[in-house]
Amino acid sequence: MLQKLAGAVALLLYTMPIKTSQQRTHDAGKIEKPLRAPLSAGIEITNKCNFNCAYCYNEKHGNQDMKVKDFNKIISILETAGVFSISISGGEPLCHDKFKDICRIIKKSKLNTALMTNGYFIKKYAQLISTVFNQIYISIDGPENIHNKLRMGFQTIIKPLKEIKIRKIMAVTLTKVNSNYLKEIIKTSKENNFDSLCFFALKPVGRGKFTNNILSLNAQDLQKIGKRLVKLKLKWKAKITYTDPTSEPCYAGKQLLYILPDGIVKPCAYSPFKVGNILYEDWNTLWKKCQNFPVTCHAFL
Repeated sequence: MLQKLAGAVALLLYTMPIKTSQQRTHDAGKIEKPLRAPLSAGIEITNKCNFNCAYCYNEKHGNQDMKVKDFNKIISILETAGVFSISISGGEPLCHDKFKDICRIIKKSKLNTALMTNGYFIKKYAQLISTVFNQIYISIDGPENIHNKLRMGFQTIIKPLKEIKIRKIMAVTLTKVNSNYLKEIIKTSKENNFDSLCFFALKPVGRGKFTNNILSLNAQDLQKIGKRLVKLKLKWKAKITYTDPTSEPCYAGKQLLYILPDGIVKPCAYSPFKVGNILYEDWNTLWKKCQNFPVTCHAFL
């Protein structure tokens, strides 16, 4: 029962339905009491990556892997605190030198776990991923001709997908390059047997702030896309999720938090604020500090 509940929470957090700004504000108003722990935590197990995407929220890649013993400690802390689900990300998580050791720890835990990956190394780890994770989010920017404009490797990502036996979500970062190809993107997801499709807007943070004027869509564009996706969702009978990123409030630090490879905790991956280190500070103190951050999304300031 607990596992089913955890799965439901993970799907709620990572595949939120298409909502308007007014709906999100109304929904957030229903949260009356601070939670004793986040519903979900993102864990960046490495800042290494094999790609150099122009819109990445990391300003530059490093060469730091989270230590396996630190990851084990973090999982123990999160489970004890009552966290339901985690997402494993990077960098590119499959670039972690001891990814198999990380997976062994995850498998022993009771947390519902999602893997966020660019998909380039899926073939190497397909069987392991299928036995450890509950769902996988694979970053694809559109059909092959569109995807390869932003980064290469479309066929390398697509071909081994059939070996993945868990829920597959196609994660699309919306930019000026692919925003006019929504129908083609949906078709690509269906042709490659993705279970659902999740759209994200480019965040003007990290490298994204340097390409903001070139690739980023404005608030009006994003709202129009939301309306188009509602129609396409019905027409194609597709499982599409999209949240208007310009709307308020944000659940970072209220229901979610993000942990860097060295244990530093932030309200979310896009936030410049650091609230402390989970490896060395008392959990309750750390979580209270996290909850004191404003709900306004600072990734768009």
